[in-house]
Amino acid sequence: MGLSFGSVHFRTGNSAGVRAAAEAVAKARRTKFLLAPARGGWVTVYPKDAGQDEAVAEALAKKAKGDVLYVGLHDSDVFFYAAWCDGKKVDAYNSCPDYFGDVASAAKRRLRGKPAALVHLLPAGVTADDLRSALEGDPYAQATDFARRLGLPGAGVSYEDLMRGDVPEEPGLDRDSLVHVPDLGPELRRLAEAAARADSERQRLRAEGLLLLDEPRSAVGRMFQPQPLVCAGSGSAEFLCAWSDYNVDPTDPAPLLQYATPFASGGTPVSALGIGGRPSVLATSPDGRHLAVGCAGGNWTVELWDLHERRRVAHVPQERAVRAVGFSAGGRDLLSLSEGVLTVVPVGGGPTRGLPLHRHAVRFTAHPRERLVVSNEGQDAIRVTDLDSGEVVKTLSPPEDLIWVNEGALQIVLEVAQTSGAKAADLRVHEQYMREAMKAGMLPGGPSNQLSALAFTADGTRLLAGTYGGVRVYDWQALLKAPGGELPPARFEAGAIAFVHEFRGNVMPSTGPVYCFVHDQRNDRAVYCENAGVVRSLDLKEGTVRDVARPPGPGSIVEIALSRDATLLAFGYRPGYEDSSDPTPYRLQVWDYARIVGSGTGS
Repeated sequence: MGLSFGSVHFRTGNSAGVRAAAEAVAKARRTKFLLAPARGGWVTVYPKDAGQDEAVAEALAKKAKGDVLYVGLHDSDVFFYAAWCDGKKVDAYNSCPDYFGDVASAAKRRLRGKPAALVHLLPAGVTADDLRSALEGDPYAQATDFARRLGLPGAGVSYEDLMRGDVPEEPGLDRDSLVHVPDLGPELRRLAEAAARADSERQRLRAEGLLLLDEPRSAVGRMFQPQPLVCAGSGSAEFLCAWSDYNVDPTDPAPLLQYATPFASGGTPVSALGIGGRPSVLATSPDGRHLAVGCAGGNWTVELWDLHERRRVAHVPQERAVRAVGFSAGGRDLLSLSEGVLTVVPVGGGPTRGLPLHRHAVRFTAHPRERLVVSNEGQDAIRVTDLDSGEVVKTLSPPEDLIWVNEGALQIVLEVAQTSGAKAADLRVHEQYMREAMKAGMLPGGPSNQLSALAFTADGTRLLAGTYGGVRVYDWQALLKAPGGELPPARFEAGAIAFVHEFRGNVMPSTGPVYCFVHDQRNDRAVYCENAGVVRSLDLKEGTVRDVARPPGPGSIVEIALSRDATLLAFGYRPGYEDSSDPTPYRLQVWDYARIVGSGTGS
């Protein structure tokens, strides 16, 4: 993961005029900026989202007289700039025009850059040839050298960097000299009020004995917030957790923590167990003795740990990031999925082997009693593979007419359009369009049948499938006997919750996906989590659905864990729906699942 930044530089000393332009564009495009003071004949504006949208830069340039330069870097792979004079584009450059797809030859020629067009902006002693020589070397070097030769102040940082307090040490620039557009006052008050409501709700849940642990962990001033990964521990009522932190070096071990009654923030370190850096997924074996750790973020490995002996048993390099880990029937093998290949590591020792699945496979589940593995094939089909021979036993796709027509999602989409000022006639057209889209299998957020989670019940008699549309429960024997390569009818199904949230200043309608399952064997319920920020359960005898936990300040819940005695529920989540650079901390929560289920009332 490389650096991304972008800034817009106005050749003027008139900060007030630039601020007026930024305010107009912020209102029209529902975006945000930071405005730096005039320095060296330039006024710099930093657009939100790391300044990666040229359309925003162009909108600013069209409101200004004189020269405007937009410079930036994308993921350390692409350096780009564009120049305008009196609102008309006069030059553009891109170090890799084909980065996001094929670009026509004529467009590539327009992106070669003409430094001669910028010669009037160069400081004394710097020539067009000097500027041309800056367009050599790697993209980061180009970005740095280009800005230096033009004398552009503060060109190597982003809006998000500055909001975190990462302000360059340059004369005339500090955090207090930056002006936010629009004024942050109303938004900060709104956020403070929402935080107070969420805190009050957490206190209520704690007082009622439903919420046993609520632990936020923040990396103040850092790019990424640590994310909790949780799984059942070896004991009956405990969890293991590793906080995945992309701010640290991938070679640094991550501490493994144990959380047990009485729950307290911080957990207890599991002695002598520093698991792989930047973990991405955890799982314990059926008997609780072994721990599987999949890693990502440059540390592309899977590890097997013996929790009783407190030692690492295996350390296996992977092709890239580990997407999922698990254990075969009886805990005989550690299984790890990376780049469409399932790595099989015998727990008792023996040669490791790779089992090719579909190249787009990103999730799997192992049958708890048979030597079979179910994985996704493409977006919505499932593949059953023999774990020993590698042979494909079955490939099943959903029927063409298997769709989710989610009336709740449809109404939310229409309400958003109406709030935005759409006319009645336009709403009718929009409703018809959305109905046709849903009939074609599309929902807000993704295709309704796209698989997002797979799991077996503990006895292996049912397969649980999560999608963007919701949950489906299949009889395992019916799947194996299904003719014609088509998924049989589900025994039960439940639609995902439709909801509205704000993302990057825009109101967004969304539904699924359903991210993760655990099987409550004692009560025979499929417990699962959704994008809507809720944990729900599906009764596998009656097909009824109920809420289990709704944490205050909803945000995607992507994994959950039940304790081995099925009395406690744990998960991590972050309130809100922003991207990885969102400063909101993740929270680890533990709920009294037995009390919720036993009381007959959800949260």
